[in-house]
Amino acid sequence: MQDIVADEEIAAILPRYTELGDCSVLHTCDGSEVLVPSRVKTVVHRLVRRECKDIYLLEEQARKLTKGKNWMPLVLGPELVLVSLKVRNPKISGDVTAGFFNYCQINGLQEKGRRTILCMKNGQSFLVLWNKQTVEAHLRNALLVLAMEQRHLDRIALHYLEKRWGMSSVLS
Repeated sequence: MQDIVADEEIAAILPRYTELGDCSVLHTCDGSEVLVPSRVKTVVHRLVRRECKDIYLLEEQARKLTKGKNWMPLVLGPELVLVSLKVRNPKISGDVTAGFFNYCQINGLQEKGRRTILCMKNGQSFLVLWNKQTVEAHLRNALLVLAMEQRHLDRIALHYLEKRWGMSSVLS
């Protein structure tokens, strides 16, 4: 998993029924697909661990910022912000219904009745089983969590510069 796809190359992680069972497909920025014989949740957990982060803490932080309960965005880095959206109905109880899309690779949305087409920067498009307003709300939440993470990192950098190099007058 560690060497399959770099963060900045991930466009989406979607569930797929195969002859192997419920698997995951990594859609890359160049339009290719990588089949992973694990469920989406396992793939996401591995990506989180690869970044030396804790999925439960990421979700809790997102809940506090967005006031949401489920389907929390996960900021794994500046190039990988995973937004969970409903992409299929389960065949049997317990099947995964969510796919994860890299916020940084989303180019736009189109309405299709009561559904939404998610358009990616690489030209691919994916059907989301939610209306456009719901998808927009999840994308806004991802942007909020990303902005707060960036703000936190900026504060750390400024603190370091001020302490180490005495640059507070330059940055003020």
